Formats: sequence, structure tokens, C-alpha cells
Amino acid sequence: GLGDVYKRQFEVSQYGLNCAQRLPGDSIFVVGVDTRFHLFGPRGEKVRSGKLPLYAISMNSYYMDEGHLVVQELRDGPEGPEAPHTAFKVLDLKSGEISPVATYPFDRTLSLDGLAFEVPFAARPYGDAGAGRFWYGYSDKGEIYSVSFGGEPPDTIRTGAPRVSVSREHRKLYEEIDYEYWSGIHPSGRMPIVSRHHRRVEYPDSFPAFQGIQVAEDGNVWILRYEPRWSQEDYVWDVFDPSGTRLGSAIFPFDAISRCFRTWPFGGCSWKTILEIGDDYVLTAHRDELSVQRIKKFRLLKGSVRPERRSK
Repeated sequence: GLGDVYKRQFEVSQYGLNCAQRLPGDSIFVVGVDTRFHLFGPRGEKVRSGKLPLYAISMNSYYMDEGHLVVQELRDGPEGPEAPHTAFKVLDLKSGEISPVATYPFDRTLSLDGLAFEVPFAARPYGDAGAGRFWYGYSDKGEIYSVSFGGEPPDTIRTGAPRVSVSREHRKLYEEIDYEYWSGIHPSGRMPIVSRHHRRVEYPDSFPAFQGIQVAEDGNVWILRYEPRWSQEDYVWDVFDPSGTRLGSAIFPFDAISRCFRTWPFGGCSWKTILEIGDDYVLTAHRDELSVQRIKKFRLLKGSVRPERRSK
């Protein structure tokens, strides 16, 4: 469980969960792989249940407020399955009405002689919900937008982080690691295809503007600075209040959440690594070298250099 709920237990009589989210007041919202959702109160009592559209469980679900859920749909783009798009949509849990929010390109691949390669340093859509708002953006530029059904006007956060140019050294590192990856899963006879791909691929002029969005319990928005996927530098989050005012930065040791935000190759992780950001703590999920998932709690030291691990 998360927060105070970890002191108690409750059960969901179904196979598998697509997401589980702790809400203010220690309520728990869960979505099952059978497309049913359940809202539990702080003592484990069931408050509401319902059924979601099938596509709502294909990716992510974000509980925005008592009556609305943001769902993420993956679908083929105008150019076909090699250029998919993802759409953020708001679902009214009472009426079932669906309102579109935004649609973005998503993890386009490049095919060559039967092999599918990722686009290097590609921008991606990110989003997260909290404090009655859903924040979202596409990392080709440093702007994050909000949508709310509580009467608050939409806001825009501009990260202001400097863009880093993709250098010749970056391209060389990408090709070396990509070649190593493919050589581990394909016979040597296929490797000339990888070399041909590296000769033809087009690199962007700069890295994406950011690499993740996380909404804290207090409604502040944490935006992860981009690092290439081979990087083992600490994670740096720029923190903004909902009006877009920058509050500072938070530094996470690389081994706190390991490589999940920089998984090589093909996208990020399929499970959420930062479970919750409180006023003075951070809960993370982490898979060790044996693929055992562990929950870690860090004390968040404001004004300090970095958070330190508190317990396992």
C-alpha cells in the first residue's frame, strides 16, 4: 500500500491491476486489466466501481478528481503502425462522456529489412495528474499544459531549461550502444543491416526538452531534465508551482530509481518508478539485479544537495 494505507490491507477480487493510485485522504483508485475501476475509501471500503473503454488500459490512467479520469490511448498514426500516436482523453466517470485533450506522435520506429529501430533522441509525450489537474506536454519543446474540471483556469509551465545540442560524440555513443544491443539478440549475418541503419538515420539538432512529468501531493509539478539513455548522472527535476513559478530543483541519486527513465532501447519503463512525492519524502519503486521490485522511501531534504535513503 501507499501512504498511511500501508498499515492496513484490502483485497480486489480480480486478476491483475493496470494501475493503483493513492488519492488525498488515503483513498485508493485501481484499474484492473479487465477494464474495471474501483475507488476504495481510507478503511478499505469500496466507494465506486465502473467499467472503462478497452483502450483505457492499454497504456496509462490518471485519476484527476472525484469525477474524472484521464486515459491514454495508443493508435496508428496517419502514416501507419510505424508512426503511432497517443491521445490523452478525459473520461467523466458518471456520464461516460469522453473529452479529447491532446494527441501526439509516440515512439515512431524506422524499419529496414525486417528490423525495427527506434528514432534516436526522439521527443515523447508525458503526463501526470494530481490536485485536481492533469499536466501534459510533448518534449519537443519546454512547455507543459494543464486541464482541470474544478473551475481553475488552464496554466502553462515553461521550463526554461537550456537545450543541449546533439554532438558528433553523442551520435558515436548512440551507434556503439545500439550496435552492442542488436549484436546480443541477432546473428552476425544481420548486423550489416544495423550498420546501414546508422549510416542513414537522421539525428535531431538537440535533445528533448524534458524526460518526465510528476505531480506532487501539494500540486507542484516536477519536470525531469533530459539525459541520454546511457547516462548514469543523477536525475534532476525542476519544480514549479501550478502558476508556473519555478521553486527550485530536486536531485535524485541515479541508483535511487536506476535506469528506468532511460531504458535502452525503445521507450521508458512500463511501470511507475516514483510512486508518490510528499512534503518531506519520496516513495520509489525499483527493480534490483534479480528483477525483484522493491519500494524505497527517501527523506526529501529541502535546501540540501540530494535526498538520502531512509528505509527499504
